[in-house]
Amino acid sequence: MTEQETATRRAGPGWIAVGVAVAMIVLVTAGWSLVNTLIPGKTPVTAGQELALGGDGTTRAALVVPEDGWEMDVAASHPGQSYRLEHGSLVLDVGQPGESEAAPGTDRRWEGARRVLRSQAPSTEIGAPATVVSADGTEGLAADVSRSQGPGAVVLFPAPGDNYAVRMVLQGTDGDPGPSPEDLAHMITFSGEAGHG
Repeated sequence: MTEQETATRRAGPGWIAVGVAVAMIVLVTAGWSLVNTLIPGKTPVTAGQELALGGDGTTRAALVVPEDGWEMDVAASHPGQSYRLEHGSLVLDVGQPGESEAAPGTDRRWEGARRVLRSQAPSTEIGAPATVVSADGTEGLAADVSRSQGPGAVVLFPAPGDNYAVRMVLQGTDGDPGPSPEDLAHMITFSGEAGHG
């Protein structure tokens, strides 16, 4: 056996290992592409569709989408608790606030919401709060918000009984502020626990 034949035989298994590694990479890449097509990133939300936001055993909160064209970001939503909806360049986050905003009382909850928004982006400007009313007549507070990404709004509703709250943050990214705080407020409704079966 010549030196060249010996070198060729030694190199053979190395090329096989490289080939197997390349085949595995192709298989994994193709597999992820298949998974991404099977698991939707966004799902349409139709006009009038009700999205549950939780409750306290006595009342329940829900988001009711007023028009077609909204899509739910599946990865960023937790059905029954919180949702991220998108409509063109608008992003709407809705859910129950965290512990830092959980102090009872509308004014304390509002200050908590302001702190959270400012902590996310210190340059955030939040207008003076005004009273808004939900679809069922519950009073809350809302204000226009200006961030580096663009204009938006924040709406905060303490639930009847003040045991929990619902916060909405709308962010526009192309200069369009989207629905007014009053229109956003009408997307929320509170009802008795029995009303949601």
